Amino acid sequence: MDNMGVVKPSPRAKVAAVVKSRFAKVGAYRSISLVLGAASGTLSAFVIVEKFGASGFAIFALLSALLTMLPFADLGLGVAVLNASSDCSAGRISNHAFEKSFSSVRALLTKIALTLIAADLAVAVTIGWPSVLGLPQDPATNVACGAVLALLAVSIPLGTGARALQGSGKMHLVTKVAILNPLLQIACVIPVALIATSASQLAVLPAVAFLLVALLTDRLGRRQAGGRLKFFCFSGASGFHVKAVVGQSASFLVISIGLTVGLQFQRILVSHLSTASALAEYSLIMQYLLPTMSVIGVIAQALWPTYRSRIGYMGEGDLGRHVLIFGLLGFFGGALLVVSVTVVSRWLLSGAVAVSLGTCLCAVPYLIAFALHQPSAMLLTSKGGLLGQAVLVTVMAGLSVGLTLALVPRYGVGGALVALSLSIFLAQLWPTFLAARRYIRLSRLNTEVFAVNVGNKEA
Repeated sequence: MDNMGVVKPSPRAKVAAVVKSRFAKVGAYRSISLVLGAASGTLSAFVIVEKFGASGFAIFALLSALLTMLPFADLGLGVAVLNASSDCSAGRISNHAFEKSFSSVRALLTKIALTLIAADLAVAVTIGWPSVLGLPQDPATNVACGAVLALLAVSIPLGTGARALQGSGKMHLVTKVAILNPLLQIACVIPVALIATSASQLAVLPAVAFLLVALLTDRLGRRQAGGRLKFFCFSGASGFHVKAVVGQSASFLVISIGLTVGLQFQRILVSHLSTASALAEYSLIMQYLLPTMSVIGVIAQALWPTYRSRIGYMGEGDLGRHVLIFGLLGFFGGALLVVSVTVVSRWLLSGAVAVSLGTCLCAVPYLIAFALHQPSAMLLTSKGGLLGQAVLVTVMAGLSVGLTLALVPRYGVGGALVALSLSIFLAQLWPTFLAARRYIRLSRLNTEVFAVNVGNKEA
């Protein structure tokens, strides 16, 4: 209370207000993207099924899903930029140190992108991508798949701009710009469909929209640093070695690859193990499941810098409340998923892509488990925490693939979704939550001991 009798908010209350504000903005923008993404996906499904049939939609969905094969556009290496940006905003490191981290990661990702483009071209001209993905041999499909992967590779270095924004507490700008992605697809899907001769050609459209949004987000990320960050970086900053980047990000890279294998590789397994109609059924569910997961995941990422700044002052109750909130998000997202897929399958597509209610319900436990896992995952972002998560994700990936191979031949698409639910619950959700609680207790104990020691010295 000041001299005028006005009660000033405590630092904790100020932090809570900021968190609520960020949650509101990020959630609002991502919800808009979800609605527009659902509209874009529904429009694409309707147009493609009408012109190319259910098999054409299956091919389109599989190729366009390649954009989500890597959960993080920077292969996980951008965690070094995120942490450096967060530390720079908090005054823990200088602007120069942040710039060195940014340019070094950018240079490394540029080299990786060029390598991926070369590998993409090599596969396309030798065995062909349809053979890898379990699709019918078709030159147009091979070219389209190569183009999608090349555009994805070009966008990889641009992910550092988004990480710079996220670390500085401006995740709402990332989600705001992302709204352009579904808008571009809605505006272009019908004109492109009119001139396309195969469904695979339409699959390039989401990749183009993805790249354009990445370019704009990267520009905003570099501008927020005062224009000091370069667009082209081919060599790391002097005095900053590649090992320093990889050392911070290796665990996050393993997590990215593990999530790819465990959560996205299923689509390719379904393509190989089942029929085209089953792939179309699985793709329709994923068309609404993945955007819902994306909303939950992006909201959770707003917790990262907040947890990083409050570690040592958090209680287990704080984590519990966030887990409950995200569990509710998963539940309502699951309900929306069931309604959306049922309506689109039965009425809009007139059963051309048939999804039973039982199969659709199999996706709900997975979505809830994914949502419950997010707060714990965002808390364990220290070096040791990421290493532990990398081990758990590796176990989850192996379990997911094994269960998918065992269940899909017998239970079809429902078996694939059950495999996802079991693997994330057993290998990620439960052990990560226990580790997060222990981390909170140890961090609070260290903070209290440090405060006592400082107090004794001052006395």
